[in-house]
Amino acid sequence: SPTGAGVCRYVDAVAGNEPAMKAEIDVARQTLSQLYATGRKMADLYMQKGREAGNELMKAKTVGFDDQMALVEANLQRLVEKLDVLRENENRQLVQKKNQAAWIIISLGLTILVFMCVGSLVLYRKIIPPLSDLHSSLRNINSGEADLTQRIPNQSRDEVGGIIDQFNA
Repeated sequence: SPTGAGVCRYVDAVAGNEPAMKAEIDVARQTLSQLYATGRKMADLYMQKGREAGNELMKAKTVGFDDQMALVEANLQRLVEKLDVLRENENRQLVQKKNQAAWIIISLGLTILVFMCVGSLVLYRKIIPPLSDLHSSLRNINSGEADLTQRIPNQSRDEVGGIIDQFNA
C-alpha cells in the first residue's frame, strides 16, 4: 500500500541517517512486514470466507491485525522518542559549538584590538616626540630670536630622523 511503502521509506531513511539505531529500525521493519502480511491474509479471508473470518483474524490475540498494529505503533513510537532524544542532543551540541565559536571570535577580535593599540602606542612614542622637537625648533627660528647653532637631538634612523638630520646640517 502507498501508506505502508511511505512508512518503510521513512524507516529506511532513518536507518541511513542513524546507524546507531539499527537494532530498533530492524525491529520496526520486521513488525511492519508482519503487519503487512497479516493485512493481506485478513483481506484474503474477507474476500474468500467473508466478514466473520476476516474479523476473527483481525481480533485474534498476538497474531491478529489489531494486536500487530498496536505493536507497530508502539515500536514506531519508541523509535520516534529515541530520534527526538538524538535530535535534542545534536541541537545542544550545535548550540555549544556555536557558543564556542562566538567566544573564539570575540577573543580573537580583542587580541587584535590589543595588538593594534600597542602598535599605535609604539608608533606614537616613536614619531611624535621627534616631530615635537622639530616643530619647537622651527618655531624658535621663525620667531627670529633663536640660536641657529642649536642642534636637535636625533636618535632615530627613520624618516623623521632624516628630516632632523637635514635640519641640523
